[in-house]
Amino acid sequence: LVVVMIALVFARSRAPSRRAAAHILMALAITMKLSPAAYAREIVTMRRRTATVFAAILFAGFVLPYFVWDNYLTIFTFHDQVKGNIYDTVAAVALVVPFTIGLWYVETRLGFDMEDRIGWSLVPFAMFVGIKMRVARHLLIVLLVPDKRGARNIAASIGLALHAAAPDVFRLGSVLYITTVLLFAFLAYYLRRIGWATVRDDARHPLRTVRLLLSEPRPGSLAA
Repeated sequence: LVVVMIALVFARSRAPSRRAAAHILMALAITMKLSPAAYAREIVTMRRRTATVFAAILFAGFVLPYFVWDNYLTIFTFHDQVKGNIYDTVAAVALVVPFTIGLWYVETRLGFDMEDRIGWSLVPFAMFVGIKMRVARHLLIVLLVPDKRGARNIAASIGLALHAAAPDVFRLGSVLYITTVLLFAFLAYYLRRIGWATVRDDARHPLRTVRLLLSEPRPGSLAA
């Protein structure tokens, strides 16, 4: 989270060198903890040199250790027998996949800037792990990262406030699902800002929409 916070500071700058540094810091953050994994999709919007460094860091962080350490892959599966089960995994996939696609669409259509994209990139994987393992802290921690639009911070605040006010009723585990519902509600709000007519039209033309998502973002195109 410290690395992500530094990346957020650099993302606020208009200097290309600082913005490139923010991308590189996010690559480092992904190798430290997979929470910002969704940020990897931004590689298609980076300058070629920055994208190359970004990819090299991910390769060094995830692929090279396989050839150095025995049983390296077990670090991704050691907790499978501790918490959660196959039904939790299915539920996590069923919720996180549409959320991630919807978030990517919203970021593109509403022209979310780099700061927005860094903050929201923490949510999909954290939501997946939280639901899969039934542990709220995975999601709550990333929601505490400052959000200038307020949505993520509001979701975390409401969930934690309910738990603090009535811990016997709103147990910490239930806060996970409350905040997830709130995040989907904010996603729906952003879709409404785009306009349901536009959303339906994009849904009817999936290939065109995919090309839109993979194109260079145009910050502020529809943002208020």
